[in-house]
Amino acid sequence: MITELEKILGEAKLAYRESILIDNELLEDKLLSIISNLKLLINKTTVEKQILDINNIALLNNQNHILDEVNKIKKRVPKWLRKPTQFNSKILNTFMKLSNNNSYPISISSLRNHLDTLDRSKFITNYSQMKIIAERNHAKVFEEINGEITLWEPVADFIVDLFEEQKICIREEKNIMYDINKQEATSIINRKGQKYNLNPRNGGNMTLANKSNSKDVYWINIHLNKISQELHFILNDKDNREFTHLVIPPNTLNPNLFVVREDTTNEQDKIDIELSFEPSTYLKDIKSNGTNFDFNKHVAGLYTY
Repeated sequence: MITELEKILGEAKLAYRESILIDNELLEDKLLSIISNLKLLINKTTVEKQILDINNIALLNNQNHILDEVNKIKKRVPKWLRKPTQFNSKILNTFMKLSNNNSYPISISSLRNHLDTLDRSKFITNYSQMKIIAERNHAKVFEEINGEITLWEPVADFIVDLFEEQKICIREEKNIMYDINKQEATSIINRKGQKYNLNPRNGGNMTLANKSNSKDVYWINIHLNKISQELHFILNDKDNREFTHLVIPPNTLNPNLFVVREDTTNEQDKIDIELSFEPSTYLKDIKSNGTNFDFNKHVAGLYTY
């Protein structure tokens, strides 16, 4: 654009010289005004281009810094996990436990309080080096906003996967059969970017059922006082290390469609469901005296772990 403006400016100067030769003062004034405005426009465009170039260089440098930092983290964090007594390892391990593998943010004070064996000054020194990008930092694994901490987004999935792999390795070393719980299922679903209001706590809106050893079904019991809210069924197949997530809209579990039994423990009636995993009746309620309600339309996802 600047080249084109300079070309126009040159032509305007030639026209100005011709106007002098023909002694046309009105034309001279007009051309002088055009020449002046063109020079201002060229100067302005030049400055804007310089600013844009500077911004582009800054953006490129920032992207390079981020890439360098990500590579640093991928080298260092696995080493931290092999040294649990190291300060960085203690801080990161504690954060992952408190946040349920980065499922929700943790306050700085909560993290510090759960590291009571770590001197306050050592905590501040090491934590500070874990939330910045710098040449000699430890590695930026945290993002801090308004006093709350999460994993830094560019490496969050990498770190969560590392901890999941570590957890599996520990269980395998101890020869423990892996059996997922509601908190772990929630973490896996959230990591996939699903936007559900999952509450894994006792009394929440999630029910986890494992495959029965005596019958090809998942056993599920739901109190009648919960059917008016959205419910989530986690059907766990620990042999294949996968689970199916069902999302049940409010009032779907109409008592007229299911077997209802009295719960003498707390005098709250329950809906009894037997979800089949036989191919011919897959995810149908095959409870005797039921209506073979089909839950296939409520499948929200299949996840492996």
